[in-house]
Amino acid sequence: IKELEKTISPVRSYRLEGYLFPDTYEFYTDSSEVEVIRRFLSNFDRKFNEIYYDRAKELGLTVDEVIILASMIEKETKFLSEFEVVSSVFHNRLNNRINFPYLESDATIMYAIQIKTGERPNTLKETTFESPYNTYSNKGFPPGPIANPGYNAITCALYPSKTSYYYFVSRKDGTSIFSKTYNEHLAAIAEIKKEE
Repeated sequence: IKELEKTISPVRSYRLEGYLFPDTYEFYTDSSEVEVIRRFLSNFDRKFNEIYYDRAKELGLTVDEVIILASMIEKETKFLSEFEVVSSVFHNRLNNRINFPYLESDATIMYAIQIKTGERPNTLKETTFESPYNTYSNKGFPPGPIANPGYNAITCALYPSKTSYYYFVSRKDGTSIFSKTYNEHLAAIAEIKKEE
């Protein structure tokens, strides 16, 4: 929390989003909000160990950036088998910011829509929604996490697959097609439209 306080964006939606570690907890019925939050944060501290801090530093990322990235991975695909590859797409973009200044995550826009309307859309129809969380129109990371990522998403944010992918798009069944070039990506989108 001390590290977070130094860097937190004034337009972040929820201060502790991303750090309330999803797990099974047992609480007494008279537990206070402070006790509940402390348990969530303590569990996060146990899971995000020194090796993860060192790895974040090695990647040139803050802990908050790792958690933001993990939350995006968590929301971009429903298949654990794709987490590392989705992570690689975001890392490839982050490592090539001259050509790919935008992370272009649909999930960040869907989060912004949910914050504003109270409902998360099933699909994203356009990428022009005005919000600091729109990673199509704002460079780099959004102001904060868009979910409380689990252990697998955090691990994959720190240890992505090594790929040359810069794009992905989801099929109707939720699986993704990964592409190296924009033309391949357009072909993948056309292929998905044919399936509909």
